[in-house]
Amino acid sequence: MTTLPSLAKKGLDTLMVWRFEQFHRREATRRLKALENQHGKTDPSLIRQCHDYATDVLGWKGYAPWLVTYTAAAGTFREGWIPDNYFGRIVLPHINGNFGYALGSRAGLKHLFRTEAFPDIGAIANGLLYDQQGKVMDEQAFEHQLFNGRDRVIFKTDTSYKGMGTHVITRGDFDLPVLRKAGNGVMQYYIDQHDFFAQYIPTSCATLRLSTLIDNEGQCTVRGAYIKFGRIGETYANAESHVRVMVDPKTGTLGAKGYFDEWDDMDGHPDCDKPTAEQTIPHFADCVAMVTGLHQRFPYARWLGWDVVVDSNGEVKIMECNGGHSEVKSTEALQGPVFTDMGWETLWRDA
Repeated sequence: MTTLPSLAKKGLDTLMVWRFEQFHRREATRRLKALENQHGKTDPSLIRQCHDYATDVLGWKGYAPWLVTYTAAAGTFREGWIPDNYFGRIVLPHINGNFGYALGSRAGLKHLFRTEAFPDIGAIANGLLYDQQGKVMDEQAFEHQLFNGRDRVIFKTDTSYKGMGTHVITRGDFDLPVLRKAGNGVMQYYIDQHDFFAQYIPTSCATLRLSTLIDNEGQCTVRGAYIKFGRIGETYANAESHVRVMVDPKTGTLGAKGYFDEWDDMDGHPDCDKPTAEQTIPHFADCVAMVTGLHQRFPYARWLGWDVVVDSNGEVKIMECNGGHSEVKSTEALQGPVFTDMGWETLWRDA
């Protein structure tokens, strides 16, 4: 017998799926419009291939919008692409399950991965203040710890997304009641970035986004890599305005193009005359070793996104780790397909 609570849950699930798909349709359409404004209309024959592939291979025409947008970005259609909504709706529940939620609290990551690579110096969680070892502190000791030898710190809330919820705070701006109202989050010391990144934009810290995957044989590899550069006048890379440059995940070599959020492109960084093409990130192998090694300490969530910084001493720092729907669309559209060995195109049959 169908109960009222089960009907209510089914209705809620249907609504959430509808909202999820509406969001992805809007995002794909927004990027497609920007790409076509810059490069011209997409070949109708390629669009037909996208629709055929979405229906025949992935099982639903609703996966076509991202495939069309990928095609507009790449200038051609490529079999094996994973649409972003297919990844979130079909793939991610299969490879991460509930384990990705374990990484939702930024304050716990340093303890979970057992590493000093996270620049955490404190946390605000569930009404209490903590030091970096998880010991509860009073307000005066907490403030002293944050600004002991520092003139600025960063506060990242658990709900931060695309840079929103990130706050750069100086001692004079420190307002604990305001921070507490922002929600749970982690306090981190401000990192002085390596000169390689500062030569492009010295005013904000560039972050390297690395995406790692535990494959079907249990091996951990980097499947996606790009740098997020801020703009002049910004103190961090804001999602609305930052420039991303794709990175070869095997060599750490930068691409020639810079991309805005909608994937419209330019040569290098718009605020800097120095080209990005063929430039290689220093200590890139250390970055890869760091994130793959840490991922193997928590392999149950098989897909993780890492924001990495190489500091002025050449040390690798982990700004955050994301076990949710982290970036796949840029990697697929601008470098992919990168998951052709995984067999994900058939997962929908058992979903």
